[in-house]
Amino acid sequence: MREIARALREGTTRPTMALLVVASLFQTIQLLMVDPLTSRPHRVALSFVADHETWGYAHALAVLLLVWRLWDKTARPLCAWVTNGYTCALWVMTFLAPAVLLRDTTLMATPLVVIPISAMWVLMRTEATRRDREHA
Repeated sequence: MREIARALREGTTRPTMALLVVASLFQTIQLLMVDPLTSRPHRVALSFVADHETWGYAHALAVLLLVWRLWDKTARPLCAWVTNGYTCALWVMTFLAPAVLLRDTTLMATPLVVIPISAMWVLMRTEATRRDREHA
């Protein structure tokens, strides 16, 4: 148990960011497809804010920002905060807000909760440790 706590406290967020890239990439593809793979209620809830194409491009931007932050070796704390904040806000709005708006707990499936929580964790860890500051 102590090793898990230590890993969460001192470990890098880079693998989590890589998983968020994959999740955002798949979300982009699903939202930009003519015959969508995402559930109809999910799309209806998202349409209260913007059309599905706008959401798809928003996720594509998250992919680009996260990939840039993963490959860039220069510490850019402001860019790290903007990227991580944008990604966190996007994932929270994409899954948690529609579930609350529609009061449909089927949208609260495990992956749909884990991804926004992962994005929140990456945001929370921005510049939290020396290692995070070196990669910010």
